[in-house]
Amino acid sequence: MDARVRSKSTRGWGHVMIIELPGGDTSKARIYNGPTLFGDGQDLTPVTLSFKDVNGDGKPDMLVHIQDQTFVFLNDGTQFRPLKPGEHVTL
Repeated sequence: MDARVRSKSTRGWGHVMIIELPGGDTSKARIYNGPTLFGDGQDLTPVTLSFKDVNGDGKPDMLVHIQDQTFVFLNDGTQFRPLKPGEHVTL
């Protein structure tokens, strides 16, 4: 998977967006919305991705790392989705 991470900034806030380009094909782009970062300079905060099966289904899930936090997007076989309340994963 080709992935690009972008942070959109307007007036002191940054919204993290992960853009997936399957096979590099922009016509099939998927955008995953991450958290919003607040405060001066937050749009410059490093955001990194890693992929690991965290729910035991054998599919690589997407982990978004921002400072000391990790946001989980589960792989449902066709795309990633945010973790739902009550779902448990092992980081």
